Amino acid sequence: MIYVLLVLLISCFDSYVNAYCAINVPTIDCDSTSTLSEINNLLPTIRAAITELNYAGTKDTKLTTESFKLPELQALIIHDTNIQEIQEEAFANLDFLIHLTLEENKLYSEIQPKTFIGLVQLTELTITKCPVEVIKKDTFQGLADLETLNLQDNQIRVLEVDALASLQNLKRLKLNDNQIKELPMEIFLYKTPKLAYLDLHNNKIGKISQEDFITNQKTKIVYGARFMQRLSTIETIILAGNPNFLLQPNNFEIESLVELDLSYMGLTIIPQSHVFGSKLEHLKLDLNNLTKLTNGVFDNLINLKSLSIKHNLINSIDENCFSNMTELTDLDLSENQINELSKIYLKSLLITGNEIVMIQPKTFANLFSLTTLDLSKNKLQTIDKGVFDARNKDNYSKLTLVVINYNVLTRLGNDSFLPLTRVTHLDLRSNKIMEIEVGAFRTMEMVEIISLRFNLLETIPNGLFTNLANLEEIDLYGNRLKILPDYIFSNLQSVKSINLNYNNLNYLSPLALKDSSVRDLTIYFNNVTFIEDEFFINSQLKRFVFYKNPIQCKCYFELLNILQELNIFQGFHAQSKTGDIPVCTNTNLDTCVKDPNLNLDIFKFYFHMIKITPKRCIDPDLC
Repeated sequence: MIYVLLVLLISCFDSYVNAYCAINVPTIDCDSTSTLSEINNLLPTIRAAITELNYAGTKDTKLTTESFKLPELQALIIHDTNIQEIQEEAFANLDFLIHLTLEENKLYSEIQPKTFIGLVQLTELTITKCPVEVIKKDTFQGLADLETLNLQDNQIRVLEVDALASLQNLKRLKLNDNQIKELPMEIFLYKTPKLAYLDLHNNKIGKISQEDFITNQKTKIVYGARFMQRLSTIETIILAGNPNFLLQPNNFEIESLVELDLSYMGLTIIPQSHVFGSKLEHLKLDLNNLTKLTNGVFDNLINLKSLSIKHNLINSIDENCFSNMTELTDLDLSENQINELSKIYLKSLLITGNEIVMIQPKTFANLFSLTTLDLSKNKLQTIDKGVFDARNKDNYSKLTLVVINYNVLTRLGNDSFLPLTRVTHLDLRSNKIMEIEVGAFRTMEMVEIISLRFNLLETIPNGLFTNLANLEEIDLYGNRLKILPDYIFSNLQSVKSINLNYNNLNYLSPLALKDSSVRDLTIYFNNVTFIEDEFFINSQLKRFVFYKNPIQCKCYFELLNILQELNIFQGFHAQSKTGDIPVCTNTNLDTCVKDPNLNLDIFKFYFHMIKITPKRCIDPDLC
C-alpha cells in the first residue's frame, strides 16, 4: 500500500514540474528554467527519497542555508548557473552529502572561507571552469574527510599558505589548467599529510624550491621520545606543460615519489646533479627540447622501471647513460633524431620515429630480458645477420614482438631474424621489400602473425612459411604479386587466414593451397579473370572474398556454383549487391576462357567503372 501511494505521489509531481525537472527517484535533473525554491516545495516524501540532484537553474544567484531541503542528498552537481555567491554554511543541512560539483558557473569568482562547513561526510569536491582566482585560508574548513579535491580549469593564481590546512585526509589534488606561477611546497608537505597525487600540469610555475622537497621529514617529540615524522606521502606529481619551469638539483628528492611527469616543459638539459629521488619508478620527459643524454643524469634512478623521452631532439646518447638503471624495463625514445644505439637493460624498447639507418650486429646483445622492440618510422635499409642476437645464458631470446614498419628495407636475407625463436608477432609493414630469401623466417618457431603489408614483393619463394608451426595469419596486402604458384602455401598446418588484397594477381594455381589449413582467403582488387575449380577442391577454405576482380561473367557463375557446392562462404561488397559496381565482366566469349594472359580492353573498362563509381561507405577496404 505504501509503495502504491509513493508511485501516485511521484506521478502527480511529474505532471506538476515536468517542464523544469525530471524526477527518476532517487535522482532529479533540473534544467535552466528551474529554481531551488520549486525543488524545496516538493512533498516531503519525495524530497526524502532524493539522493542525487543535477541542478542547472539560471534564476538563482545566491546559495544560502535555506537553499537545500533534501535531507538524504548524497551527490550534488551545480552547473551552468548564474550563482554569484555561496554564503557560509550554505550546505550545512546536507548531512549525508558525499560528492559536490560546482562546474561552469561563470559568475562564481570567489570562494568564501567556511563555505563548506557542515559537510562532514564529503569525500569528493570539484570546482571547475569557474573564474576563481584565489584560494583563501580556511576555504575548506570542516572538510576533515575530504579525499579528492579537483580545482582544475579555473583561473587560480594564488593559494594562500593555509588554504589546505584543514584537509588532513586529502589524497588527490588536481590544480591543472590554472594560472599558478608560484607554489610553496609547504602548502602540501605540512598541511596535507596523506596527499598521494598532485596534478599541476598546464600552469605557469617557474620553480619549486628544493628545500621544500628535501625537508620532507621533521623531528617530533612524543612523551619524551624523539622520532622522525614524514611530512609527505606524495607518490605522483604531474608538472607537464609548465614551460617556464627551471629544473634544479634536488628538485624532486622526495622519498615517497614514484611517478613524475615533466613533459612539455621546454627542457633543453638535465642537470648532472641529482634532480630525482632514488625511489622514482616512472619518469616522463616527453615533448621537450633535449638534444643529448649524458652519463650521470640518471645515476640516482636505481629503481626506475619506465622512462619516456619521446618527441625530443635527441641525437646522442652516452654509452653508459643508463648503466645504473638496473630495474629499467620500458624505454620510449620515439620521435627523436637518434642514429645509433647504446646497450641498455630493458624489457621494452621503443625507438620509433628516429633516423636509424643501420643497426650493428650484437647491438642488443645485453638485452637478455627484452620482449618488445619497436623500430618503426626509422630509415633502416637492411637487417644484417646477428642484429637481433640477444640470447641469454640459456641461448634463447625473450623477444615476442618485433615491429619494423615504415622503414626502407628492400631485402630480407636468410636468418635475418636469428635467433628470434619466441617472437609471436612480426610487423614489417610499409617498407620497400622486393626480395625475401626462403630462410628469412626459419628460426621463428613461435610466430603467429607476419605482416608484409604495403611492400614491393612480386614473388615469394616456395617454403618461405614452411615449418612455422604456430603461424596463423599472413598479411600480404598491397604488394605486387602476380601469381600464386604451385604449393606456395602448402603444408601450412596452422595458418587460418591470408590477405592478398590489392596485389596484381592474375592466376591462382590449383595447387597453391594444397595440404594447407587456410580457412580464410581474401583477394579483392586484383586482376583475376577466372579461378579453376581445383583451386577450391584442393583447399580447406571456409571463406573466400574476391570482389573487385574482373572475372569473366561466364567464369563467375561457375565460381559461384563450386563455392556453393563446397559450402565456402563468399564475402560480398555492398555496392556489388546494389548494382553500383559490376560483379563480373561480360566479354562476349562463348565460354570461360582460362588464360591468365587474356588481354582485353573490357578488363580495363571494368577498373575504370570501379574507379569512377562514388564510394558509399567509410571503410576503404569495403568500398
